[in-house]
Amino acid sequence: MTFSLDEIGQVIRRDETKPSNAPSTQVGAPHEVWYRFGEREFGYLGNNGTNDVSMAASIDARQVVGSTNPGTYRNGAHSGVSVIDFTRGIERVNSYEQGSKAGGYTVRSGDTLQGIAQRLYGDASLWYKIAEVNGLGAGAGLIAGQQLTLPSGVVRSSYNAGTRQSLPTLATYALFPPGPVRY
Repeated sequence: MTFSLDEIGQVIRRDETKPSNAPSTQVGAPHEVWYRFGEREFGYLGNNGTNDVSMAASIDARQVVGSTNPGTYRNGAHSGVSVIDFTRGIERVNSYEQGSKAGGYTVRSGDTLQGIAQRLYGDASLWYKIAEVNGLGAGAGLIAGQQLTLPSGVVRSSYNAGTRQSLPTLATYALFPPGPVRY
């Protein structure tokens, strides 16, 4: 198995050769290419099936007891399934993926919460989501090598650190419902 990396160490290509102990029914070997820009994946091309499945399906696939003679394709298959996917603008939420879902991040030299949010979510103003889950304040100094927990469910939207405090609460609506006042 060989991996090709980009300049920052992300895998952009994975190639396997058919091992000598592969099942005689196996056809070829897995090959996968990931297309990335700005540390974000936007496309995939491969013959190892898809990981664009639901959370339940991804967990079920990891728990299947394989055959006594598994192939080298995803989930022990003996042949590949071609996949071309350049619709990666919406990230899947399953046990195979990392991105705007929960996970971890290792701080690099010079990183800030805003910079990390920009890199991971495409919106620097979502820094407060990372800060909240790690118990950090707005001006928290980060140390290279520090491990940060990434929160789940972060998506870029019109709501961010600047709009968060100004959103009306349910209590406000209960006391002062919107609309004209009637006597």
